[in-house]
Amino acid sequence: MNKKTLYAVIMIMAVVISVSAQGQTRIAVLPFSSEEKISPAVLTYLTEVFTVEMVNSNNFVVVERSKLDAALKEMKFQRGELFDEGSAVELGKMSGAEMVFFGTIFRFGNKNVISVKGMDIKTATLKYAKQANGDTDIKLEAAIKTIAAQITKDEHGVAAGSEEDAYDEDYRP
Repeated sequence: MNKKTLYAVIMIMAVVISVSAQGQTRIAVLPFSSEEKISPAVLTYLTEVFTVEMVNSNNFVVVERSKLDAALKEMKFQRGELFDEGSAVELGKMSGAEMVFFGTIFRFGNKNVISVKGMDIKTATLKYAKQANGDTDIKLEAAIKTIAAQITKDEHGVAAGSEEDAYDEDYRP
């Protein structure tokens, strides 16, 4: 092994150790989906809100979007298509994530319900399953922030923000 190759290997190991030492989990966030008449713009927005909340917690490193898009393209998934546990594990392996999150929005009565699941890629098991609901877009946004805060707290013992600010009694999960 020449010096340049050895140096590159050492640098890569240093980055991996640095991320692990900081206690950050490498995650992929799949585009949220819905079988209901939820606009693609709302689905994209809620996916982005969840991603931002997870990143801002400083407990997660999100897989680069280009890697995720390449894996999605290779698996031939279309935006808004439903993900299952098997496809999430496959996508996680392809993208280098330790955990993959995917969400679904569905209608129950007069409320929209957000269901977010987190798959542990190593064990291929469902580690998180959280739900929250809201009857307006604003309440859906607050609900997704609540879910992100709960997952962060469960994973690392520290919430991304104040859960009390994220929702009120009307749509407490």
